[in-house]
Amino acid sequence: MRKIVYFCLALLLVGLFGCGVNTTQSKPDPKPAAASAGTVPAYVQAEAKRVSDLVRAVQNPHTFTIVAVSDLHYLKGDAKVGKALNEMALGIKEVLSQVPVDYKIAFGDYIYRGKGYEKYQDGVEEMQAANDILNTAFGQSGNQVRLTGNHDANAMELDRGELKQFFTMHDLYQYLGKHSGNMITDSLNPEGNYGYIDIPEKKIRIICLNTSDFTDEGKPTVIPDQKDNNKNTTTTHGISKRQVEWFIETLKLKGIKDPEAWNILPVSHIVLSQTKGGLWRNTEANAAFLLSEYVQKHKGTFIVKGSKLPYDYSGITPARVLPYIHGHNHAFPVKSMNVSNESKGVVRNDKITIGIPNACPLRNGKSNTYNKTEDTAKSTSFSVIAIDLKKSVVNVFCYGAGFDRTIHFDSIKMKADAPHIALHTALQGKVVWKSQNKKVVKAEEGKIKPVSTGNTLVVAEDEKGNCEFWDVAVE
Repeated sequence: MRKIVYFCLALLLVGLFGCGVNTTQSKPDPKPAAASAGTVPAYVQAEAKRVSDLVRAVQNPHTFTIVAVSDLHYLKGDAKVGKALNEMALGIKEVLSQVPVDYKIAFGDYIYRGKGYEKYQDGVEEMQAANDILNTAFGQSGNQVRLTGNHDANAMELDRGELKQFFTMHDLYQYLGKHSGNMITDSLNPEGNYGYIDIPEKKIRIICLNTSDFTDEGKPTVIPDQKDNNKNTTTTHGISKRQVEWFIETLKLKGIKDPEAWNILPVSHIVLSQTKGGLWRNTEANAAFLLSEYVQKHKGTFIVKGSKLPYDYSGITPARVLPYIHGHNHAFPVKSMNVSNESKGVVRNDKITIGIPNACPLRNGKSNTYNKTEDTAKSTSFSVIAIDLKKSVVNVFCYGAGFDRTIHFDSIKMKADAPHIALHTALQGKVVWKSQNKKVVKAEEGKIKPVSTGNTLVVAEDEKGNCEFWDVAVE
């Protein structure tokens, strides 16, 4: 009986004092505390859901889907940049939780080193911070690639003779290349930060190129007084002789039984067909020329850094080359690929290049039609790219500050004396039609008229900046 009394008294005390916990119902705080670092803002969640819904609507068993981010340009001490990029990472995580994605690709320029920002240790800390952001977005392993950008060598001022220390190829591999876990690298240059990834279930080979590759020369001991154009004296814009040799062979898809059923997806920071900025001053032609020769099953000689490299595609069955995806331009360009010798004018072929809009909230290309807006989803941008391998259509959906693209990459072939044909766009509202080269094709109100032989793109653009593209070849 005494035990029962003691037990009842204990229950009474618990009821009165709640074991030291205040049992008074509290009122909601009219000013909640600031969100923790891991909290996803409502505007990030809403934008991620909007993009995810668009992606799912076009996905099917023939779709290959990529999350793509480029040109973060993390800048030490800039709170606006840091906040925007961290929220971008949360947006990528949200999309990845809602949409099946085959690969995650970062297209380079993770830091901002150049024009007075040449403190080596700042570059180290910025690269570490940018990697932390990508680790949040992508994870630290799995189906991902981290390409090398021209700012990432921490060496933008090298040619001006103002820099004495920069990242080596080994450094860049430790920061970037080691995260590309499924990539088959060059056995003769395993830390070159280039390689390929085969995805048999989708019959795709992703060829990942390094357009800031100074493998052949290594780290110069002193800044040269005179430049030799047959050598890379810069670590920011270049492709090594060894990488070109590897690229020539990698295009052949050796060991694959049915290469004609496969697709090649070339990716890099600077597009292979770019002729500005000195990228290809050491070569007979830009390396996009090799893609053109591969598709046409030609053979010949490619000159790079004073050496003649033979190639022979005459006896192979080429795979289909998909649109070339790149970063660097800080805009959203879609163009026909330039395969020319830099000094002999411009020749276009029926391969397409697609640039990715920049993620950095501060650095926007002149052709951008959007402004980055702080404390909204539009403080930054990244893209989700859905490639329909059966319909030959690329859909690029832009999270945040940006606009969407639809690219039909199988050429519409026309005779020069053919009558006009009509195109139909899925864009709504007022649409403006234009041709990127009126000397090849004229475009007006959905009708295209051939003018002369060549390749160009016809573009339909709505009032928001969303575009639909068609490749047109006049024979």
